[in-house]
Amino acid sequence: MKILFPVILVFFSLLNANPIFTNEQIEKLEQKAYSKYKNNNDFKKVIEPNIKNLALQYWQSEILKEIKVSEKETKNWYSRNKGKIKVLPQIRLRNILVDNKLAATDLFKRLSATPMKERLSSFLYAVNTYSKDGNKKNGGDNGWLTSIQFQKLFNVSLTSKKAGDLFVVKNNFGWQVVLVEATKPQKIANYNEAKKEIENILKREKLFELLKKQL
Repeated sequence: MKILFPVILVFFSLLNANPIFTNEQIEKLEQKAYSKYKNNNDFKKVIEPNIKNLALQYWQSEILKEIKVSEKETKNWYSRNKGKIKVLPQIRLRNILVDNKLAATDLFKRLSATPMKERLSSFLYAVNTYSKDGNKKNGGDNGWLTSIQFQKLFNVSLTSKKAGDLFVVKNNFGWQVVLVEATKPQKIANYNEAKKEIENILKREKLFELLKKQL
């Protein structure tokens, strides 16, 4: 018998996502399955390498909890590497979720006809009137998104967009009319913006040094 571990993981992720089973029922099934196969040699061959890998991951996470990075260390790193950490381009959007492509196209045409100085107020009125989205109470505001988040959410390049632009898109949420309220270009991160990333970098460096000593 040959068991593919990734297939097992996929199966159980589906099982956990199935509303038919409660957490208690899944735990009961897990216990029964483990009792059935725990002494099975094929099962052991599949599980053993993964147990070792999980143990290593857990060990690393436990070490990371204990690693401390001082303010002096982060400031020194920032001084030595100034300019290496950048804040990605950002975009602030408002959206209107509608029922179908026809409704989105029609609304897009009407909003596009409004003068640029009136576009935001017209869009806010349209959000309140037409949007099916739960965030309509916030004026359809999506907050500031990085270029990566924007690309993932809308599958549209940020470089082609500027404040005041409108576009129609269909994604996992449905058909939407989107207004670009503002954009921010990429910039070099100041110390406060870079601090968390620097701490993570230094923690990883210390982790690797500690693990090397175990070899």
